[in-house]
Amino acid sequence: MAKYDNNPSVGSIGNATAQTNSSALTARGICSKIFLHDHSPVYPQRFARRSDISLSLSTSIYQELVANHWLDNRNYLTAPGDTISVRIQANPSAYPVTSALTAPQFQFYTDELDCMYAAHKFYSDYDKTTIHFLGSPCQ
Repeated sequence: MAKYDNNPSVGSIGNATAQTNSSALTARGICSKIFLHDHSPVYPQRFARRSDISLSLSTSIYQELVANHWLDNRNYLTAPGDTISVRIQANPSAYPVTSALTAPQFQFYTDELDCMYAAHKFYSDYDKTTIHFLGSPCQ
């Protein structure tokens, strides 16, 4: 689950409901684990995960986020991807690099922003918690 889920059908209430359901299953002896995907900092190489975004383009995208004040002093996003994309579309001249992305690249960009923000998206950040769960879900 996403810690800062911003979907109106899920959000913090949905996360709390999932926790209640998980606790009820555990109380009945059924293995259930809740994992909240927390936010992660933005780094210049992040967008180069996509094969048609070079490291230099990824760095330029990152620098555009910095220049437009979308990162806090620890490089965490201050807003989810949909908020940022609305601003980009409203003022493309302030975002020349991002505005030049193809539609699939731009979708990837906003998905990655939401992943780093820990908003309502599927994500591909595999960490030790996920790997442990896949190997030993009830331990």
